Amino acid sequence: MSFKEINELRRDNKLDEALEKAIQALESDAENIWNKRAASWVYYEYLKKYSEHNSFDAFKAILLKLKELQLPEDEKMVFDNSAWQIGRLIYNLQKQDPVSYSKINEVFDIIKEFHFTKPSESYSFIYKAFHKGYQNWSKYLEFADWWNFENFRQEDYQSEEYNGRAMMPLAEKAFIAYAKKLLEGEPLDAYGQRRDIDKDRIRSFLPLLDELIEQYPYFKYSSFYKAKLLLALGDDKNVLSAFLPFARQKRNDFGYGM
Repeated sequence: MSFKEINELRRDNKLDEALEKAIQALESDAENIWNKRAASWVYYEYLKKYSEHNSFDAFKAILLKLKELQLPEDEKMVFDNSAWQIGRLIYNLQKQDPVSYSKINEVFDIIKEFHFTKPSESYSFIYKAFHKGYQNWSKYLEFADWWNFENFRQEDYQSEEYNGRAMMPLAEKAFIAYAKKLLEGEPLDAYGQRRDIDKDRIRSFLPLLDELIEQYPYFKYSSFYKAKLLLALGDDKNVLSAFLPFARQKRNDFGYGM
């Protein structure tokens, strides 16, 4: 069964038959790139189907099959298309009550090895989806480090509009969330009453935050969180200078001028 024939079955929405033929092709020659490509696009169609129906177990099983293909790094198109379905599933998971962060962790662990185009609109969509529930997600910092803030597009630094209202840019949201999680620290006991702040991680993050403040001085809360991070480090002498740009901006917001 050739790549073309499997694709024709897929396009005719004969997914079960396409999957059967794709598996047969892989069994006959598992390392053939055309067999892998054919299977990957069949898997994509199933991801699309299961994300629409919020079928987590079925979605995860197909996601694992896509991972098992071990496609080379230059095979990005199927991963970029799959990114939209991954993001959709994550959004759906976060609508549930309670949210199953263990399921979100499972998806994150699988996609770590996927070859997404970076930066790209679909890769930013993945960030946006996982970011939505960051407040209660213990792996948020790990996810943000893996995703890598260097992969934000220029568009991600621009204000978004929702229902006629200007919304905070995605990149600004990400930096603020990262700072909040650093300040929150890691729980040292089962109830989270005692927490440990990773000062080395704060020191590594501050130069990135400084760069953001320099390039986008109109972002409202960057300097505020820089001041809070410096305070967490015990760097009292630089806290005021870090906080002043935020204070000036807030005065302007209320019409008091400089």
